[in-house]
Amino acid sequence: TEIVFPDKLKTIGYNVFRDVNQIDRINFPKPLMTICGNPFEGVIIDEINNLSSEFVVSGSAIFSSMQKKLISYYSKKEEFKIGDPTEEIGERAFASNIYIKHIIVNDGVKKIGKGAFANCPALTIIDLPISLKTIEDEAFLHTVTEPSIPIAQQQEKDSFKKYCDITSLTIPCN
Repeated sequence: TEIVFPDKLKTIGYNVFRDVNQIDRINFPKPLMTICGNPFEGVIIDEINNLSSEFVVSGSAIFSSMQKKLISYYSKKEEFKIGDPTEEIGERAFASNIYIKHIIVNDGVKKIGKGAFANCPALTIIDLPISLKTIEDEAFLHTVTEPSIPIAQQQEKDSFKKYCDITSLTIPCN
């Protein structure tokens, strides 16, 4: 499947391509300014041709222009490292990816958006940084995993478990 957007497209809305499964090629036109949530939830994309200055496509992910926010992860790769300068994992950024098993989140990430890792059945390891300040609702909903939570977030342990199906929680001491 190839997706060709009109040259004047400015916004891609929520869940537009949710569960399409596979897109071979997609083109982001130059005027594209807004991607709402993760319109590619559960979709594997082989190639993105990005002409928009508002977004960066790198390492199987779509980021905001300065790579401060990860918007969507769209690969079959089982491991992904979120590096600098990313500060936020956006709403449903990894949601419904059935392939991802291990995510390493570098220090500097401060926020995990609502449902960011929801419905990721293969996700078994996620390493979270000490810089993390906010984990929004349902971040790990229907994802059975054992995340490593830094000691700074120990007080949020109960509220964190409230929104996910986690069976155990490891809190490392630094």
